[in-house]
Amino acid sequence: MAGPSVGFMPIVGAFVAGVIGVLVFHQIALWILSLIGVAPPVAYNFSTPTAPLGVPVVLSAAFWGGVWAILLSWLLRGRQGAGPGGSRPSSARSW
Repeated sequence: MAGPSVGFMPIVGAFVAGVIGVLVFHQIALWILSLIGVAPPVAYNFSTPTAPLGVPVVLSAAFWGGVWAILLSWLLRGRQGAGPGGSRPSSARSW
């Protein structure tokens, strides 16, 4: 039996977390920046297709957010970090 960090599900979980992160935090940040006039109004843009597949911009950004989350989860595998009780101070020895 494989452990909890071995197999296909951590990859799926990282991808889903990246997609949700883009749709919630990235797009809301773009929306707020457009409200204060710092960025153009492009949040949740389903009307502009991307090249070459013609996928809406927001779905393309969400997909690539998921891909980057998989890469980041692979790079950070086995590390301990902030938990429910707070954060652990990092040091040069933890690298």
